[in-house]
Amino acid sequence: MYPEPIILPLTGGNWHLIYSVAFTVLFISILFIALQTPQGSRRWWALAGLAGVLIIAGQLFTDAWIHMIMFDSAALVTVGMVWDRKTAPAKNAARIYLVMLLAAVFLTAAGMFFAFGELLSALPLARITVALIVVGFGLKLALIPFFFWLPGVAEHASPLTTAVIVALVDISVFGELFHLITATPWVFTEYAAVWLAIALVSMFGGAVLALSQSDIKRMLAFSTIAGMGFLLIGVLTGSDIGIEGAFIGSLSHALSFTILFSAVGVVEARIGHSLTMKDRGVAANFPISGLAFLVGALNIIGIPPLLGFVGEWQLYLAGAEFGGAALVIAMAVVGAVTTLYYLRVVHHVWLGAPEREEFAKEPLLTKLILVTLVVFGIILGLFPGLISALIS
Repeated sequence: MYPEPIILPLTGGNWHLIYSVAFTVLFISILFIALQTPQGSRRWWALAGLAGVLIIAGQLFTDAWIHMIMFDSAALVTVGMVWDRKTAPAKNAARIYLVMLLAAVFLTAAGMFFAFGELLSALPLARITVALIVVGFGLKLALIPFFFWLPGVAEHASPLTTAVIVALVDISVFGELFHLITATPWVFTEYAAVWLAIALVSMFGGAVLALSQSDIKRMLAFSTIAGMGFLLIGVLTGSDIGIEGAFIGSLSHALSFTILFSAVGVVEARIGHSLTMKDRGVAANFPISGLAFLVGALNIIGIPPLLGFVGEWQLYLAGAEFGGAALVIAMAVVGAVTTLYYLRVVHHVWLGAPEREEFAKEPLLTKLILVTLVVFGIILGLFPGLISALIS
């Protein structure tokens, strides 16, 4: 029996409340794990706290402009979190991130100003408006071909910094698309081919590039890009089931990448170097982190009974209605590649005999948090109606 679609109205602020609750849980989890994993100076903590407040508080507003200001401010704060690592590659990654983010903020603001205004009587202006919005959101969400900043940030920032960026900031920004399709549906319906092309290129490009990575954090970064392509298809369809699938998928995305980057961060803090495909038997020394990584990967792949399955099933149904068998096949191919690179990492890096056994063990608090997040994902997958119960 497949799960029935969950009707979540995008009016009245209901989905904002669910986002706020979910992001509060995830943000607190990241902070508690960070307490057990060195993150840098006190400045990192101040910036992380400010980013979290902006993200969570921003979810409580339904106005699109307030949303954009709060989330863009949070993104700018995370630039400082990347810079705080103080290595030359991290500083360079922060500079690129800042430049791309400032361009994205300007383009998105300009596009939304025209889209919400009364100046669209001329067709060329409408096209310019959509171009501004597409490029602006493409830069913010690191969609292909606008993904320049994300791989470097993921590789050189601390894993928990990247968790804040891809699991909280990016998903918050993605939520702005719900505003957009509700207030100005023509931006999607009249330019569906453009959005579909960006979604497909991001899905296939992200998956293929993830498969080619040796550094695990870079692999996860490209996996987020492929995931964003999937979510974008849900929004693009404009149907209830598509938007609901994108909403649930975004929650699953946030949960999964919080778990995945946290597990990698715990390991890297103890082995003293970036986790790569050259490492072997990591789960033998860090069993809870290994379990968490596995479940996070299965959630991204969309294996039942996890929450990711609920979102993906609805996205596949929406894709079938919107693009027919061809789009469903394309989504399935990307899903197969995603399964391949996650199983590759689990098999080569996490399983098997460890090369060394003298590493410090995982802190008890970190174990409890990772297990709690895993259980949280399983419960929501088994009982997806709990999502709507949060606001009933």
